[in-house]
Amino acid sequence: MKTLVTAIVTFLALTALTANASTITDPGQGALQMTLIWDTNGDAYLMKNTIYNSGTASVDGYEIRSSAEDLSPTGWRSIADWVSIDPATLMASLGVGALTYGELTATTVTLAEATLSSTAVFQPDVMFQIGTPLAAPPNVGALTFYYGLSTDTTTDKYLGLITQIPEPATMGLLLIGLPWVMRRRRS
Repeated sequence: MKTLVTAIVTFLALTALTANASTITDPGQGALQMTLIWDTNGDAYLMKNTIYNSGTASVDGYEIRSSAEDLSPTGWRSIADWVSIDPATLMASLGVGALTYGELTATTVTLAEATLSSTAVFQPDVMFQIGTPLAAPPNVGALTFYYGLSTDTTTDKYLGLITQIPEPATMGLLLIGLPWVMRRRRS
């Protein structure tokens, strides 16, 4: 059952990203590789998307900003927090380099963390849970999500995608199709 739920959430996230892909252009190296996702429960995830690059992403830091000051430092579960909570899950998801992450800023305006010596390697289509750092519902227009890549020789920050799963349209299609699936299952 857990595998089915994980598959459905991943599918919905990829569907949302693919639906938005037609309006996105890749501004350059490393751009649009990471996505900040939140679900209807307010849980947030970092995800390496595969719209423009199917490989891994070596991320040396990220930052979530809200001009509406509606971030929750107490709800945020940073990569650094995972070191003490569940290092085995952390290493399995992001590699040993994630053990060197440290929080830089935790306010209602900015949540940021970066590596102290190595990088976290995000695998394609793996969603990494970072707690509930966003107000429910978040003011999407006030949010920005940046990340840095260790493979980049500049100090540029890249603007990441922000999306909600399931999107209202996706949820509507799911609800329309559910009775059909249930009827097919019985016969």
